[in-house]
Amino acid sequence: MKNLKLPAQSIDTKLLKKKWKYLEEVDLKSYPTILVGEDNADLILVRESVESTKQGPIASRTKLGWILHGNNAMLKSRVDSDSREVERVENLLEATTKRVGDRFQMGLLWKTDKIHLPESKTNAFRKLRHVERKMDSDSEYATKYSEKIEDYISKGYAKKLTTAEANEYEF
Repeated sequence: MKNLKLPAQSIDTKLLKKKWKYLEEVDLKSYPTILVGEDNADLILVRESVESTKQGPIASRTKLGWILHGNNAMLKSRVDSDSREVERVENLLEATTKRVGDRFQMGLLWKTDKIHLPESKTNAFRKLRHVERKMDSDSEYATKYSEKIEDYISKGYAKKLTTAEANEYEF
């Protein structure tokens, strides 16, 4: 199932098998692919188990495949890492979200705070010149392009700037 909408819970199975040698032969997946309710207990009934020490994870084979359970520090560190990431995102949204008219505006959620965007003015003008040349040579393309821009404007996705508005932006 692709749309489980589960919290991010995955395990580095290679690292796990390296640390716990008794799990090397167990076919483990790093992310859950199915949820099974208790009303289907026959599917999750343990047929075989592999375990080592009290601190190590236990692998149980069911009709559906192997299940890994137990107290695992690697999973905890992943959850802690996710928690820090969630906190960073919440702080960013709290600091940058503002109401503009009947809409909200907020900062972009980059993977890291230190983002460097390349200069894009040159590329944008190059693409503009290419589109203009294509429109000059292909009237059908020019008509469709203009209709699409008008559609964007009518839906509020874009707007034509006044000279004053255009001068406010640094291009």
